[in-house]
Amino acid sequence: EIKHYLLHTVESVDVMLRDLNELIALQTTGKESKEEVDVNKTVRRLVNFFQQEIKQTGTALELEIADNTHIQTIKAYLNSILRNLISNALKYRSPTRKPIIKISASVQDELITFQVADNGIGMDLVKIGREMFQMHRRFAPKVAEGNGLGLYIVNQQTKLMGGQIKVESEIDKGSTFTIILPTH
Repeated sequence: EIKHYLLHTVESVDVMLRDLNELIALQTTGKESKEEVDVNKTVRRLVNFFQQEIKQTGTALELEIADNTHIQTIKAYLNSILRNLISNALKYRSPTRKPIIKISASVQDELITFQVADNGIGMDLVKIGREMFQMHRRFAPKVAEGNGLGLYIVNQQTKLMGGQIKVESEIDKGSTFTIILPTH
């Protein structure tokens, strides 16, 4: 029981430190250099990071990313954005149905569109309103732990890369987060 408690505490501290590190990194914006990123490899590496949780929860994962999809971007920010969205999709899964997460990326003109969609508990976007991307806002604290920084960081990093974020969600149906970024 103590071992379980300690492991849980260490995981919580790890998440908090990672989020705080990303907040500090946001303060130093403009110093990051863009690099070429293989989107398919990046997404697969992130999915592999969550492999144990995916197996434990029985989550079905669907990836729709062309093999040769490359963009010039801030790699650390892209990793952070996708990691947060995948983590949320796993955390806020429905207890009444098999979890499904769809991750896609497509390039059109000079833009790349990422989508992370799930069939989880969803959110009431009318009720949440403008609070969606504010610091320390949590919308389902009874379902999963967190510090309310994830979506704030996702939004800030997306903006810093010259992109935009869109959210579609319905209670008990799921959520779809769409990130649109320039390819260069």
